[in-house]
Amino acid sequence: MAHQIKLKMWAQERYDLPDFNSIQTYISQDFERLHRGLITGDETYIAKGFAVAHASPSLDFNIIVDGSVIFQGANDGAMYIGESGATAIPCSAVSNTTTYFWLEMTNQDTTLAARTFWDPAMYDGLGGEFEQDVLTRNELILEMNSSTMGFPVGANIIPICTTLANALPPPAADITSFTDCRSMLWRLGSGGSVPDVDYVYPWAAGRTEPGVSGAAAIFASGDKQLGSLKECLAAIQSNIKEMKFGTATGAGAVWYAPSPSSLSDGEVSMVDGGTFSWVLGTNTLAWTATIIFLMPGAANTNTIVAGNTTLLDANGKVLYVDLDRTGPLNPPIQVCLASAYVDQPDRYIITRRENDAVFIGIQ
Repeated sequence: MAHQIKLKMWAQERYDLPDFNSIQTYISQDFERLHRGLITGDETYIAKGFAVAHASPSLDFNIIVDGSVIFQGANDGAMYIGESGATAIPCSAVSNTTTYFWLEMTNQDTTLAARTFWDPAMYDGLGGEFEQDVLTRNELILEMNSSTMGFPVGANIIPICTTLANALPPPAADITSFTDCRSMLWRLGSGGSVPDVDYVYPWAAGRTEPGVSGAAAIFASGDKQLGSLKECLAAIQSNIKEMKFGTATGAGAVWYAPSPSSLSDGEVSMVDGGTFSWVLGTNTLAWTATIIFLMPGAANTNTIVAGNTTLLDANGKVLYVDLDRTGPLNPPIQVCLASAYVDQPDRYIITRRENDAVFIGIQ
């Protein structure tokens, strides 16, 4: 099954234990190269799992191992999969401080069992068999470690979380908050010591298409710099985030959040309203008839009745409404500075003040 290196075998050759061990070593190395070369690069990522289970109030909690998966590209490319029914890892936070929890993976010899061996010195040199209990398996083992001093630095360090606990004595002692520090394969947001929900792929070699002919620089930049499945996913997710939210940040602007607009949004129309009047002296806007919003695909309309007088008392203020496609609605008028406006699905600006003028119409 090995690909990059294979054991060469010859007819009539004697094969010894190192030869048989090399077969599984070569197979293992191929999988490790696959994980690092194709999936993770030189970083370690959790594909799924290692979530926290906590019953408050308590300083104790568990890390769920069952079904969890790690690709350890930062170390040797090993992969760990938590077996079904695997026991959760118990953890305890330190009160009145922040505690850091991380995993380390080690190879350990396990499973003691009887095996038969040959001893050429037995029976006055004639040789003979004997039995001995030996460890028969070498397994990847997870070890949970913790500290109040931060995460250590090392290729085998896999951050899981931090906890912040109160200073109360039992039974009121409790973890008041967790921070998820997992670096996850399918997630755009980064993990580690300072998790960042706003992380985007950095395009370190630039986003300019290098082309296919020219100087040596054509071998880098653009999507030619993507070196693993993880980097490709991060680049695509970052572009989706950019298309939906621009440079906006925060939990409402993650790449998978509902889009603030869709291809059909341009078909929403605002009709009627009668005559709009803008009085600069009092900074007020009014209209003489009901405003009607027509939305494609929705059987109902939203309306704003006439007679409203709205205060736009500062340059850059916008008047907007949140439309409802599920039924007839008179949405409340909302006003804020453009700098404080947050895009959301079916939210529309209908008036914007620029200096001493106002502009009316869906924006």
